Amino acid sequence: RSNPADGLQQSSPTLCESMSHKPNMVVVQVAAACTHSLALLATGEVWAWGDNSFGQLGFPRAGAGHAMSAAVRSTVQQDSAQRRTKRDPKALDHSRAFAEGVDQIFTPAKVVSLCLWKIRSIATADMHTLALAA
Repeated sequence: RSNPADGLQQSSPTLCESMSHKPNMVVVQVAAACTHSLALLATGEVWAWGDNSFGQLGFPRAGAGHAMSAAVRSTVQQDSAQRRTKRDPKALDHSRAFAEGVDQIFTPAKVVSLCLWKIRSIATADMHTLALAA
């Protein structure tokens, strides 16, 4: 886990507060590489954090932003509407927040580009991420 205050990796295990003790957020698999990590939820959602130099978190690299496809945009809009219905003021629209690209994400962010599928398994290495859909 990275520390946003200094941008360095921590050398000992640390509780991921933003994904702990949350209702309906049951992590069923974790995958980690040298500088980034992924979590797969029971719902089939994937969350990612760490280095994104190669776009391995599922978000555009910094300076390489792109427009979302119509299918992804529709899914994002539905997800945003559901969050507004639940009235979660801390909910972040990750797709819009990182649309212009991002180098690093210090707290887990939902990978909205995979929302069209129910992901069953994840794997990762230094410069890439794999997801197996149902």
